[in-house]
Amino acid sequence: MKDLKDETGITLTELLAVIILVAMVTTLVATMASHVFTIRNIQEYKVKTQTIANSLYNVLNTYSNELLINQKQAGGITDTQSLGESGKYRRNDWEDKQIVQLLDGSNDRPLTFDSDGVEKLKLVTHEGTRVLSTYQTPSPKIKMKVHFVKNKHEKQVLKQGETNYRDSFSVDTTVYIVFYKGTINWTAYIPGKNKPMEMDDVKKDKDTIYTRVFDITYRDDAKSAGEVAGNGRW
Repeated sequence: MKDLKDETGITLTELLAVIILVAMVTTLVATMASHVFTIRNIQEYKVKTQTIANSLYNVLNTYSNELLINQKQAGGITDTQSLGESGKYRRNDWEDKQIVQLLDGSNDRPLTFDSDGVEKLKLVTHEGTRVLSTYQTPSPKIKMKVHFVKNKHEKQVLKQGETNYRDSFSVDTTVYIVFYKGTINWTAYIPGKNKPMEMDDVKKDKDTIYTRVFDITYRDDAKSAGEVAGNGRW
């Protein structure tokens, strides 16, 4: 009877201990769930950005193959020729004449080597009459940076058979692709126009999600047509 009449219940200290324990368990579970969700999002973003990078490679490679067979149009110089040897010797914008133009897809403004990445990227031909492709990042928080470097070894006179030897009729372009969050100061990784990106350092940046580098080659029609002399090397 004495035990049945004991209505003291739990103490305030015991109640606080239970509340603290429940809060700790809840916090731990929420933290683990958030961590799993973050990892899942990162992996999903990597898959989607890799798909975009693959598509960009396919578009540029297909277009470069078109340039390999394009011929001079009667009565003028084609866009293809302005990209080739004639652009190097007859114009002052050789470094600017990359294989395609990069535009901010939200406002169609041209992008430069030190421009911020964009959520929407548009690839157009240099005469501006044809849109090759448009890309949208998988999230508004993610930006896409694309950088072209044409003939990165062009100033070196090398012998045939060496690694960076170039034949008289081809132009090579290295394409750097970076997907990232936040803000990146690109002048810290790209020393100048038509200069290689320091990709090893970019990969170490905490905001980098996915990177890719590849080379494409297209034909120098002006040189192959005999309009410009060539020494067989770039």
